Amino acid sequence: MNKKLLLTSALCGSVMLSGAALSETKITGNMTLTYQANSEQSKANSNNGMGRETQLNISNSGDLNNGLGYKAGFSLEFDGATNGDSTNNENVYIDIVSGDTTVSFGLDHMPNTSQSAAPRVAEHANTALGQLSTTAEMYKYHAGSKALKESFAIGVIQNGIGGGFIAASYVPKVGDAGGDDNSIVTSSGNAGYNIIYNGNFGVDGLTVKAAYQKEDADTASAQDIKVLQYGAAYSFGQFTAGVHVNDTDEATANLEMKSVEYV
Repeated sequence: MNKKLLLTSALCGSVMLSGAALSETKITGNMTLTYQANSEQSKANSNNGMGRETQLNISNSGDLNNGLGYKAGFSLEFDGATNGDSTNNENVYIDIVSGDTTVSFGLDHMPNTSQSAAPRVAEHANTALGQLSTTAEMYKYHAGSKALKESFAIGVIQNGIGGGFIAASYVPKVGDAGGDDNSIVTSSGNAGYNIIYNGNFGVDGLTVKAAYQKEDADTASAQDIKVLQYGAAYSFGQFTAGVHVNDTDEATANLEMKSVEYV
């Protein structure tokens, strides 16, 4: 059994990226269990229940023959309800690394607007208010089907700036998550981009995040979607407190949603 596992690891490392001189393959996993309760004036809209997710992560890293470093990988996510599970292939990426600079190709991998400066158990923009229609609508632009996060992107991360990093992503077609094998998926989505800073300005225990995101309108009657985020958190001892502001200007004209998160 041990020999079979070692052989599998070697094969994974060899097929993930050609031109590698030395490489290392890692397999990790994680599990999330959540409880969520929602109370509204209408009893029919009030509910509570459990959530679950298990995830298997496979990654490979090493050095290319030209001296540059690389990282590549993907994740298999299993989540669902009592009736069965759904399986998603996410965090698919190839990173080319040179010093503090990383150039990334893939989806669900770059820093994005579904993350928060305030400490959370989960990353989604609607973690606390997922059942409310306004927050569910907001979720689409940060972690759902219309998000840059779930679309194939070209990105750059520059570390060593302000005690953290600045990241920028460009998505040619929002909603294009790739086709099966070598097929092309027809997508009418327009382009989008974001710029994100995450760091501590050299102050231990401090976390600061700021982000701007823009997605071009996908129909003649819609407007561009713009997102502005900013927030900070501070850790003292075993406790962390933070605040995060999310201001989303939606595709529908004159419709704007703003949330303030305290943790």
